[in-house]
Amino acid sequence: MADLEVDVALPHVSNGVHDTVTLGAVTSRVELGSAKLDWTGSPRVELGYRLPDGFGEFDIAYRFLGSDGTGTVRGPFAAPDGPATLTSGSTFKWPISTTRAMRSRFAVGG
Repeated sequence: MADLEVDVALPHVSNGVHDTVTLGAVTSRVELGSAKLDWTGSPRVELGYRLPDGFGEFDIAYRFLGSDGTGTVRGPFAAPDGPATLTSGSTFKWPISTTRAMRSRFAVGG
């Protein structure tokens, strides 16, 4: 058996990446920003095998989610020559493996 599904997603990544930087006698806190990520499709592919007589099944699936975004950094410390372009991206891939419980068929008779 095989299955394919695609989810539509708008990923959001928030970060708290920052550090203190000293340049000469000036110490400043520098924070790394992130651009808004774009809408994306997140495909999931599943392959499996069903055992005969209803004895269960084995499945393995793979999900992918990736998006990029671009923004503009403005402010007095953005760049020495004016606004700067900021590009953010994220990619997530994960395999999913499942084994469904075995079920038996019972004959009812008398």
